[in-house]
Amino acid sequence: MNVLIVGAGSVGQVYAHHLSKAGDTVTFYVRPKYRRPIESGLVLHHTTYFGTHTEDHQCRHAITTLKDVAAQSWDEVWLTVTSTSLQGEWLPALLRAADAMAVVTLQPGLRTRRRLARLIPESQIVTGAIGFLAWQAPLPSEDITNTGIRYWFPPLVRSQFSGPKDKVHSIVRRLRQSGYPAEKSRDAANWAAIPSAILMPHIAGLELENWSIEQFRKSTTLPISVQASREAIAVATAYFNIRKPFYVRLLTPITVRLSLWLLPRLAPFNIEGFLWQHFTKIGDQTRDLILEYIRESDYQCQKHDGLGTLNQRLAPRLREPQ
Repeated sequence: MNVLIVGAGSVGQVYAHHLSKAGDTVTFYVRPKYRRPIESGLVLHHTTYFGTHTEDHQCRHAITTLKDVAAQSWDEVWLTVTSTSLQGEWLPALLRAADAMAVVTLQPGLRTRRRLARLIPESQIVTGAIGFLAWQAPLPSEDITNTGIRYWFPPLVRSQFSGPKDKVHSIVRRLRQSGYPAEKSRDAANWAAIPSAILMPHIAGLELENWSIEQFRKSTTLPISVQASREAIAVATAYFNIRKPFYVRLLTPITVRLSLWLLPRLAPFNIEGFLWQHFTKIGDQTRDLILEYIRESDYQCQKHDGLGTLNQRLAPRLREPQ
């Protein structure tokens, strides 16, 4: 398979590495300044509860122009940039130049797939839900001396893929062959809808408490984030026409505080440093998703007091240096 990975951030590098291990020819499509580092060789650190294993990245191919994209025939294009990036004018031109048999979208959001379906046929779209964490190493307090991307597969979590059966079967088979935990799903967007609705308001609340998990646990922001999560869940379930999972009933300030107490003790790395690094980098996506929930709740005539409060409190931070 000839695969084009759009973006060479932490997510893109992990997928490129595993697809390369499965035997695919993988190329990154990036801005010119990133081409030389890729061709010089990338390094990955696979973290488990038993330690960290360093792996040399097998993908060293990078292109930077639409002319380069159009010069090759692509089986798959993987979009590994943020959901806000997909709203740019570059995407239609890229998809026309690539003319790929399949386009894999990994972005959260209510309307991501719908936006893509305006540009290419539904029969070409594969929706994926990311089931791993990845970041630029080292994080604060980590003892890794080599730089590179570090990633972790949480136990019992498999990345979900849905779409045309033949394309999904091929992707899942190849990823599993490389040691990447993946499985077919009836609808990956639906599978990820509730976790995203829970996560995004809490990430917003954590940012408002300066990325301190302990400070967030004890703050008055936490109940607002819980309320906002419940509002986002109501929006997502109505939008996708799905039932609320049973565990939504457990979403209370008490259970969230307990989860936040456990989180740093269960992760085999500096989870607080990861959350700060990763979600500061993609802060525009967090804000965009909060706004998307608010707009959709207005359309559905539902309340969004918690979401509105988070949005108002986040807005001034756009002007503050990070």
